[in-house]
Amino acid sequence: MKGVVYLGNSKVEVRDFPRPEPGPGQVVTEMKVAGLCGSDLHKYHSSQKWARGRKGMISGHEPTGVVAEVGLNVEHISVGDRIAVYHRVGCGRCADCMSGNDAFCYASGAFGRTRDGSHADYMLADARHCLPLPDDISFAVGTQLACTAGTAFSALSKIPAHSGDTLVIFGLGPVGLAALLIGMGMGYRGIGVEIQPYRIKLAQRVIGQGDIINAQEDDPVTVIKELSGGK
Repeated sequence: MKGVVYLGNSKVEVRDFPRPEPGPGQVVTEMKVAGLCGSDLHKYHSSQKWARGRKGMISGHEPTGVVAEVGLNVEHISVGDRIAVYHRVGCGRCADCMSGNDAFCYASGAFGRTRDGSHADYMLADARHCLPLPDDISFAVGTQLACTAGTAFSALSKIPAHSGDTLVIFGLGPVGLAALLIGMGMGYRGIGVEIQPYRIKLAQRVIGQGDIINAQEDDPVTVIKELSGGK
């Protein structure tokens, strides 16, 4: 199979790799769409010394695809299923992992960072990280659920607020814009603050309601107070 490797200094290489085989509790997924995260750009622009330390690891951690093979003791995933794969990887044995919080595991890693990732024809993952993807959700949208939108939702779920409250998101990059969209879907009054013209135009196009503040032209604090009635 083919896979992408970061070489450092804004260079990549497509290399040949053996197709992975699933062990007990594991799944091999044929990639359909694999997103490119902002953290991938940091890796892409990193030094050659850093890249050599990765020893040819395949990049990518926003995967969606179709299950090609399953190992022993895999019960909730079958060959042919459409799935997204959660991007963080824990030990699978500690209290955090057992409660579904792999990101807080003492040995936490990630696809494309501590093990081969999704920028390849096939990817190996533990079945517990594989999430069924409904037919009405495209593979492209699913990649955002795997990391970007999931990160935003995790933050929003920790806010002690209620539907109808004002939610202000500073910075409308991929995660920020996802947070604004999800927050508005949860019933918040959404306000976004940004300085980059492209991101402002994109937010204005995709947000059917709410307000986008250009912090280069207006004082965000003043405008937010006006829009929210000081609340």
